[in-house]
Amino acid sequence: MKNILKYSFLCCVLFTVLACSHAATFENEVIIFDYNKSYPQIDLKLSDIADIKYIHLKGEEQGYLLGNILSCVIYFDETASKIYFLRDSKVYIYDIDGNPVRVLDKVGRGPEEYMMITRFWLEKENNAIYCYDGMPQEFIVYDTLFNFKNKVSFRSGALKDIVRVNGDTLVVYNHVDKDFKDLHPSLPVFFYTMSRSTGKVTEMIDYHIERPVRSIIEGPEYLLYPSIIRGINGIFMTNKCCDTVLWMNNKTLEITPRFIDITNYKAPECMTIPSFETEKYLFFDTHFIKELGPRIEKKYFVYDKKKKEIFRIKAQVYEPLDNILGLVNDQCVLTSSIASMNGNYGAIFIPSAFLLDNISQLPDSLKKLTGTLNEDNNPVLMLIKLKK
Repeated sequence: MKNILKYSFLCCVLFTVLACSHAATFENEVIIFDYNKSYPQIDLKLSDIADIKYIHLKGEEQGYLLGNILSCVIYFDETASKIYFLRDSKVYIYDIDGNPVRVLDKVGRGPEEYMMITRFWLEKENNAIYCYDGMPQEFIVYDTLFNFKNKVSFRSGALKDIVRVNGDTLVVYNHVDKDFKDLHPSLPVFFYTMSRSTGKVTEMIDYHIERPVRSIIEGPEYLLYPSIIRGINGIFMTNKCCDTVLWMNNKTLEITPRFIDITNYKAPECMTIPSFETEKYLFFDTHFIKELGPRIEKKYFVYDKKKKEIFRIKAQVYEPLDNILGLVNDQCVLTSSIASMNGNYGAIFIPSAFLLDNISQLPDSLKKLTGTLNEDNNPVLMLIKLKK
């Protein structure tokens, strides 16, 4: 509660200063949010702000058995129309029609192998795929044909999120517990920048705002959202159960507070964070654990940059995690958990069994595709391209 009051005051000061500047832009603005406030509703459809494509990921007969994919570590190469995604420490490449192209599967202890990939990113200009191996703490670099190029080793806790902002600079979120900090006091924690070519920390980001967390939520469930969220000209950075979301300018790397949640949820695990940004809108939604915040309801919001006003998006909540049925039925229920590595794309893998079980609630185009599937088929990828 002290954090909330403290940063409410900070937010009011910043808002007053910015309001006096006629030259203020969206990158200067601090958005103040209160979940308990009655914001006006807006009936915004997903088709109003995005183009949708459904892709059945084939290859079952060739041994590409993907099962259910919960993680959305995915990148879409628009130029080559290739889809890259991570599944069980393997990086798959599919074409836009859903045909498998190749898979990176080099699990092992050899010099060109890795133990466990949890993140990757593509650098087309260098013909390179950087894979983060969380076991020995290394970046393993392959070309786009998956030929080995080199490795970069470093010391750190397990990196939760990694985003390349420009050139050699990575922004990293490294959430560690107290025991790790006590054992390794010299290693970086939380947000920092590092060199992708050397693995060295270049700058610590000391600005850290986080509510205390009850020990009852030990486990991964509160980490289902990303901590580094791509915007148009920068990235949003959020800690678990945070009051304040920071923003880093892609070019200058300057960091400022951008989104402050002053809500008294009466449950510290509840929070609201940004998910997607277009030239017109910033979308955000609530994150919570139902058992610990039984009075909290899943809600979706949008900030209109031109009107400088927050609206609650009119939507039906079908299920708490990704609201798949809401998305396929043209509702603007965007969450950061479906953000891709492109920034202007969202993506969600829909299991074939889920589609078949809910076929009566699907739109006609998806219903037709579902009619060709059986429950053992690979999932259907819903690719969401945000319009400007």
